[in-house]
Amino acid sequence: MALINCPECGHQVSEQAPTCPSCGHPILQPSSNVNVNFNDISKPIKTFLGGAAYIYCLIIGTIFSLGSLMYITMLPSLGIFQLLIGIGLISLGIYLKNKLNQN
Repeated sequence: MALINCPECGHQVSEQAPTCPSCGHPILQPSSNVNVNFNDISKPIKTFLGGAAYIYCLIIGTIFSLGSLMYITMLPSLGIFQLLIGIGLISLGIYLKNKLNQN
C-alpha cells in the first residue's frame, strides 16, 4: 500500500483511501475494470424489440390490408398494391420477431 500526495492539499494519503482525511478531496479513482455481460442484458431487449416490431408490423399491415378492400372496387390496381404492402408488412413482422428471438 503506497502513499501518494493529495492533489488538492499535498498531504500524504494512502492510495486506497477514498478521500483525503485532511481536506476531503476524492483520492480513490473509480475502477475501469468493470465487466458487464451485454449478452445477458441484450436478450430481454431483443425479445422486447422482436415483439414490438411484430405487433407494429401486424397492426400496420392489417390496416393496409383492410384499407385495400375500400379501393379494390374503385381502383383495383391501388387496392391490390395496398393489399400486397399489408401482407408484406405482416410477413416482415413475423420475420423480425423470429430473427430477434432466435439470438
